[in-house]
Amino acid sequence: MARLKLLRVATSLSGVVIGFLPLGYSGAIAQEHPGCFWTDPKTGNHISLEPVCERGRIDEAIKAIERNQNPLISNLRVSSDLRKGWENWANIKGVITNRSSRPIKIGLPELQIVTGNTILYTRRLIINKTLQPGQSVDIKESILKSSLGVSFMSGLEVKIEEWDSSD
Repeated sequence: MARLKLLRVATSLSGVVIGFLPLGYSGAIAQEHPGCFWTDPKTGNHISLEPVCERGRIDEAIKAIERNQNPLISNLRVSSDLRKGWENWANIKGVITNRSSRPIKIGLPELQIVTGNTILYTRRLIINKTLQPGQSVDIKESILKSSLGVSFMSGLEVKIEEWDSSD
């Protein structure tokens, strides 16, 4: 709803701005004030054109891409526990890192162990942290190998899905 209102304002504003431009108008090559605006030659007032400027559209596109792509990168591995008495356990170790340009709240992400397109194991992790850009959180989990349904640990992939994120 807010985007629709913003679009209406931008459309109306651009119609007003175009009406004030003379037919032989050539654009300026420098400006005193930062930002995207138009200066009314009669009054000298600056009118913001940010909603219709390219820079504003690029910023919004970057945010949309980050929302739609996984902004987290996980470097998690599954390995057999070689300690005596722990032979039936598998260890999951590694880090989850925020690779986006904004803070991301991670609540209860889903840890998945997969082989090919088959999910072998799923478990919710309790993290409840906000990761700043570039910040990581360590993951250390142990699970029974029998819950994976496979006798080998090589070739297994660990994914993080469905984290809580707030904009």
